[in-house]
Amino acid sequence: MKCKYCGNDLGEDAVFCNNCGKKAESIVSLKKEKDSLNITQDSDINYAQEENNAENQYIPYENTENHDKNNPEQESEYFSDTIYENEHRNEKTGILKLTGSFFVMILATVLFAFVSICFCVKLGVSGKTSADAVRRMKTSILMDTDTGEKSFSDSIYDFIKFGNINDEGITKAQFRDFMVNSDFLEFAAEKTELYVDYIINGKGTEPTVTTDEMTEFFRNNEDVSEESFGYKMQTGDYNAIRRQLERNEADSNLLISSWSVRTGFNFGKLNYAFQYITLGILAALTIVFFIWIAVIVDRKGKYILWFYGNIFLFSGIIVFLAGFAAVFGLPLAYIHTESLACYAGSAMLIPFSLFAVSTGLFQICVGIIFKSIKKFFRRREKRSQEIEKALAAANV
Repeated sequence: MKCKYCGNDLGEDAVFCNNCGKKAESIVSLKKEKDSLNITQDSDINYAQEENNAENQYIPYENTENHDKNNPEQESEYFSDTIYENEHRNEKTGILKLTGSFFVMILATVLFAFVSICFCVKLGVSGKTSADAVRRMKTSILMDTDTGEKSFSDSIYDFIKFGNINDEGITKAQFRDFMVNSDFLEFAAEKTELYVDYIINGKGTEPTVTTDEMTEFFRNNEDVSEESFGYKMQTGDYNAIRRQLERNEADSNLLISSWSVRTGFNFGKLNYAFQYITLGILAALTIVFFIWIAVIVDRKGKYILWFYGNIFLFSGIIVFLAGFAAVFGLPLAYIHTESLACYAGSAMLIPFSLFAVSTGLFQICVGIIFKSIKKFFRRREKRSQEIEKALAAANV
């Protein structure tokens, strides 16, 4: 046996090397060393051959991206990011669509309310209904209504200068009594029918009240003048009335075109808004707005129900308030102001107010139904989501 460190020959029983002093260890026999050496050499040779073969061998390209996606954790992270980006993008698009639909809803509401009110005017206001309303008025109340600074009878008295037509000195009280007992309501009803038919329906030529017609009114009430004034009016009195009316240009002042010039609003063209062709076009445009909203929100039922419900609801409120103002607001305003316009309007707009109130209530009911259906589906969807969450939690 030899020393492992210095190669000195040692005895079989030696524990330490006599030369270097190191502890002696058993050495593998030569045969085993040779076998071990051969194995080591063979392993090195085989490893070298494998290394050479590996260098010359074709290695296919491996798609690391697909490999990463096949990894469950990386795949989950990849799809989570993609879904988040898509949801974020869809959220932005949805906000833009809802904003656009909101503005379309406002336009549709205003147009729908306007068309509804025009239809109510067309159905509830006509020359005949207005004339009948004038005939139902109280002449005494009409003569006492306020025209701004004085009563209606005093305004007519001052306009004609009735106290100066003769030497009798007719007072305002006597003139009021004459107007109350005359057939003034019938005369006014006939003229009102012509005015309303022209303004609303465009019938006939532009109406007016001529000086001859006004003078004839006093002539037809000759008997009433004798009772009210204490004497029967003569031809000279009627001629004086005519001259005063002509001096004040009563004919031109009562023309609708003159009203348009003074107010800046063209009453002569107002009938175009109430023609069935115009109303049909506006109604079709309203339907286009409804369809447009459905297209913008991708025909999603919950949004369609919400927008349609608001359109019907707010349009109905506007129409209802218009009718309510005509049937209740004008009488209350007359009580407070005693205005001629409020008294005449409250009497003549009763049919319109009934149509408007009924139409407004109907639209409000439809709007509430749409919104109720939308809330029902929303509650059902929320309940389904809660059930899905509960099932998912139970499975976990």
